[in-house]
Amino acid sequence: MKKSFLIILNILLIISCDKNNDDSENNNEPDIIQELAILNTNTPTNITESSATFVGNIINDGNSNISSRGFCWSVNTNPTVNDNLVNATGSGLGIYQADISLLLPETSYNVRAFAVNDIGIAYGNNINFTTESADIPPPPLPTIESLVPKKILTSRVELTAIVNDVPGNIGNKGFVIATFENPTLNDIVINEGDSGIGQYIVTATELSPNTIYYARPYVRINSNPVYGNQVTFRTTGYFGSSGGYVVFDNGEIVDGWRFLEASPETFENKWGCNGTFISGTSSQLGKGLENTLKIINNCNISDCAAKRCSNYVFGGYSDWFLGSTQELEVTLISLADINALIDYNQYWTSTQANALQSYYVSPSSNGGNPYTEIDDKGYSFLVIPIRRY
Repeated sequence: MKKSFLIILNILLIISCDKNNDDSENNNEPDIIQELAILNTNTPTNITESSATFVGNIINDGNSNISSRGFCWSVNTNPTVNDNLVNATGSGLGIYQADISLLLPETSYNVRAFAVNDIGIAYGNNINFTTESADIPPPPLPTIESLVPKKILTSRVELTAIVNDVPGNIGNKGFVIATFENPTLNDIVINEGDSGIGQYIVTATELSPNTIYYARPYVRINSNPVYGNQVTFRTTGYFGSSGGYVVFDNGEIVDGWRFLEASPETFENKWGCNGTFISGTSSQLGKGLENTLKIINNCNISDCAAKRCSNYVFGGYSDWFLGSTQELEVTLISLADINALIDYNQYWTSTQANALQSYYVSPSSNGGNPYTEIDDKGYSFLVIPIRRY
């Protein structure tokens, strides 16, 4: 009896030890930690003006089942599922994609991939992309179009237009001008004299000083007049910022300036620097200031026309200079048109002929163009300071 009891006791001890060993092994197993998924947003492909293919890559599911995945996009950075949203098909790890449409052309968008598991929503990195431009055909060219009026004086202006290659028989062309809007062939007409396509230039003369004009180009197509866009300009002869006379208008800013203004005061002076050749003086319009600076830097005498203009102050301005040949020509034309010329004798320019002679301009007393000659630098002629702005 005692022996039987000992056998039973040993069996119970063995069973108890086995159970304890099982419990100990189970307690040593680590708990599984669930986290948000980890994923990347790849660069979209197949981008057009209205569509794109979004691409994502789930790298880690966070030890939790991925219940859904997709993309969100917006014009703002870091979009969320509260913005534009599309779900992608499939499940599990790896690359997935979705096609998007109804995007706007030439628009910058931001996209992020997302994945949802038991923990929540995880987002990939933000990717920016821009849709292509829409293939919109350019508007048809107008039959005829006007450019900016140029070389505006008191009584004349240079007008430019372009006739494009359009169906029909192209006849004569030109400009119509009036002091009111939308002039027609019943008003002032300046013919160009050519019937071809392309750019053409006409010069309107006998205009009134200090007057606003409206101009339209025209061309006859199959004998019918077709008008282009209207431009407007104001002839010179009004007072400028210093109180002098505006004698020339480029029509637009060129090389930093648009207007030439002449002082209402004149004086007599020698050109100066007799026997000294000053290299690089130009006759061109817009070069008077540069000429004046070259003369000042290379002429040793104090009493020369260029230095006197440079030191001149009028109306609070001290940026005066001796004008080039072409600048004096337009100045004298404009001043004669507004009866602002007291003297019709010779006027020095800043354009040198040689070491002993320079150019002067004399206005016409009968309304014609002035004429330009050369004479000795030692002579005293009239001088008009001018400035540009």
